Amino acid sequence: MDNQETQNYGAGAEAEAQNHNAQQLVEKTLTPIFPCEWCFKFGDNEPQVFAATNEKIDDQEPAIRLMLANTEETTVTFQDGDNAFTLFCRPLTEAGQVLINQNNQLQDDAESNGL
Repeated sequence: MDNQETQNYGAGAEAEAQNHNAQQLVEKTLTPIFPCEWCFKFGDNEPQVFAATNEKIDDQEPAIRLMLANTEETTVTFQDGDNAFTLFCRPLTEAGQVLINQNNQLQDDAESNGL
């Protein structure tokens, strides 16, 4: 959907759509998997396992926490043959600012609705 189509919805419809999205996030039920493995994949290629566990540590559910600092040098790259999937940090662009604005609006809507 292009920007022109989005603008034609008007503020009321857009706010309702954002509220609906916020409600979907709140209603999501998580289904734990144990033992488990964590994977990544490129397109329809075979999943690549990058971590696995069959035990809890300190009686806590296992989790992968990937922290990327806000530095130019921070990158994480997964490689599968000639395919590479890279996570990285860069200076804020218009795309990032749009995402921040959308998230702020969703949070404001959720707070005003008592969620």
